[in-house]
Amino acid sequence: MHEEPWAFAVIQDRSLLNRLSESAKERVRSEAQGSDSDQAKHSLELVNEPDFHVFYNAGTLIVIYSKLQGPFAVADSWLAAEKLLLAACAKGLGTCVIGFAVRALNLPEWKAALSIPSEMTAVAPIIVGVPAGETPPTPRKQPEIIAWKSQEPPR
Repeated sequence: MHEEPWAFAVIQDRSLLNRLSESAKERVRSEAQGSDSDQAKHSLELVNEPDFHVFYNAGTLIVIYSKLQGPFAVADSWLAAEKLLLAACAKGLGTCVIGFAVRALNLPEWKAALSIPSEMTAVAPIIVGVPAGETPPTPRKQPEIIAWKSQEPPR
């Protein structure tokens, strides 16, 4: 349908990134409190580390916002994110999607601070920077195929 629902915010203000990091950590803490899930426990361990910075001290944060609502608008925004990640990699830059920041970025006070219209939704916060060194490959799990249906060819 060629709606192109995405919009971009680029943040390179260190002070703003530091404050946003603290805000994101507070959101993670408040949402993880009282949860017994392993993911919540791991998240709390990370954000409670005194030197942990949500954006890993990167100097650039690009946030992809969706101007529209709905699953296809979100999917299209993630496709734009994938293209940004691949383009940055081709230029020798490092990237990382920062899921911890999504909830904070969607708070009214952060939308106001960043001059983001209230109807827009942060979908994909991505840090971009020059890698400090060679990034080792990350081990991946095998894909879990939950269904595979095929028809035998006619004889």
